[in-house]
Amino acid sequence: MYARVGRLPALDAANAPLARCGHSLTACVGESSKRLILFGGATALENSAGGGAATGIRLAGATADVHSFDVPSGTWTKLTPLGEAPSPRAAHAATAVGSMVVMQARFCFKCYQHRRNAH
Repeated sequence: MYARVGRLPALDAANAPLARCGHSLTACVGESSKRLILFGGATALENSAGGGAATGIRLAGATADVHSFDVPSGTWTKLTPLGEAPSPRAAHAATAVGSMVVMQARFCFKCYQHRRNAH
């Protein structure tokens, strides 16, 4: 199956999120909406050259912000989640379930320990 590829309109960078890595970008497509939901991610990389198992590059500066990209109009909007907001995270998984975006991550940046948590 092939999808028809068209051109996106010029992007409105005024409300665009900052550069990041390790974020999730989830497609939410309905009858009246075509949006991409961006959550979290790290805004920095940190080099830990101390030796041992933790040596290498790791994500730093994790965020918990949520942005919506409206595909037809090419505009970004910062969103506020309903209920308890997820903790800052990067390198997580997210998927659309009905009208919600569900995220799961094993590492919680807020408490710096491994835990299974979902929002």
